[in-house]
Order: sequence, then structure tokens, then C-alpha cells
Amino acid sequence: MKRTLIFCFLPLIFISNLMMSQGENLALPEVDVDMDLPTDAEVLLFYVNGNEELYFSEKRLQFWDEVSSSILAKQREQTFNKIRHIIIHADKNIPYRFVQRLRSEIGKVWSGFLHFKGGKVGGKKGISVFIAGSEITTERKNRGGDFVFSSNIIYTRGEKDGTVNVQRRPGSFFPIPAIWQNNFSRDLFNRDTVHIKETLKQIDYKALEVYSEDEYKVDGKGLKFENTDELKLIMDSNDLILLKFNFNFTYGQFMKTMGQIQNLRLWEKDSFHGELRKPFIIDVI
Repeated sequence: MKRTLIFCFLPLIFISNLMMSQGENLALPEVDVDMDLPTDAEVLLFYVNGNEELYFSEKRLQFWDEVSSSILAKQREQTFNKIRHIIIHADKNIPYRFVQRLRSEIGKVWSGFLHFKGGKVGGKKGISVFIAGSEITTERKNRGGDFVFSSNIIYTRGEKDGTVNVQRRPGSFFPIPAIWQNNFSRDLFNRDTVHIKETLKQIDYKALEVYSEDEYKVDGKGLKFENTDELKLIMDSNDLILLKFNFNFTYGQFMKTMGQIQNLRLWEKDSFHGELRKPFIIDVI
């Protein structure tokens, strides 16, 4: 038993040591939110230092297409399970558009939970979002690929109409995005305007333009993040939030504003999809 426990913790120790070695010279952004990351998750690690040098684990990447090739090479090593978690460690002073480009390159070949690390390198703080890229192409005719598509399945409960009545496993398990969330994220990545418009007709959503660390605009109205009642109302009454950030933001400014939004998202505790945060959040590139 002791030998088994030691073996189980070895990957975590290795990941922690790797984070520390690569992250020694990074000034990570401050954020007061815990990452939605299972302790036993297999992860891929990216690092961006203050000189905008990009590393995949210990390997320095010189070209953008090395992002996708590095992920694919690592995925081929996994015999049974697809790696569904990627952690980005980036210096708070670099332009956020660099991290956006990195996210776009990741999305070309990978879907899963992307975690933007904040606070201490070995700590638990950070922002977690789900992304689906273009790595799976499916022909969808008459919404055939959107089976049981309905706003009711955003946080599925078996008793609701239009949902799949599947027995959930006992206890808490890590969230699985609802079908519409996965498809919409992929449609947005691929600029599939037909399916994007189709989805938006069936859900409640808001578009937030974040133009400073303190202010954002929604429906043409300027609001301040310090007014948490307004922001909480937006979070509580919508299924989807589309975020557009100031092009000139630093990564630290992005993390500060995302932290204020993430803190007001709710946990759906009794969902078939696991303990998933709502509303669904997408940073529009």
C-alpha cells in the first residue's frame, strides 16, 4: 500500500518541481481564485517569460507551429487517456495578445480545460476555462451533430425535458462541458457564423467589452467592476458570457479582470456534467 501511494504522488512531485524550475524568473499575476484543477490530473505545461520566450516544459519553442506539434507528440505518448488539462505560466508584464496567440495555437489541435496560472508557481491560484478548437471536424446537417441540443442541457439534470437520462457516478467528478458549450466553442474558433447564430438564438447571453481594469461595457452601458451587484446580476441571468478585452492589456490586467468575473460565477453542484461553473465564459479573440 505504501509503495502504491508513493507511486501515485510521484507525478505530482515531478510536475511541482518542473513548475518551480521553469517559473523561477516569472512574475506571475496576482489572482484570488483557485484553479478548477483535479489534484490527480495529467497536465501539459507552457511557460512565457518576461522576454516573451515560450517554453513547452523544458523545451524552448522558436516557432508558433511548434506549439501544436509539441502537443501532438505528447498526446501520442498517452496510451489510454487524452490529456485534458494545460497550464499556462506567463509573466504578468507581457502583452495579453501573446497569450491569446498561444491559446489559438493550442486550440488547433487540442480541446480541454486551460488554466492560466497566477500567484505562486507551485500554488493553486489561477483562472480555468474550457476551450474547444478545430481538431475534430464533423459535418453537421440539419443540426444532426447537435443531438439533444437545448438550453436545458447546459447544466443537465436527468428529470428535465430534452436531456439524456444517464446515471451519474457517485460522488463529485470533474466537469464535462455540455454538448452545446463544446460545439459553440468550436464554432466560434472556426468562425462558423451559421451555427453561432443558431446557438445564440436559443440561450441567454451577454457580450462584455472590458476596456480597463476597473470598467467594462455591456449593451452600450459603462459599468464598474466595483459594482458587484450589477456584475452578479449579469452572471446569474445568463448562460453564456462573451468577453472582449482591451487589445493593449497586459497579461496581468487580463488576469485581474478575469478574477473579478470568475469570483462571481456559480457552481452547479447537482449537474450531470459535474461541479461546473456557470455561466459559460469565452474570451473572444
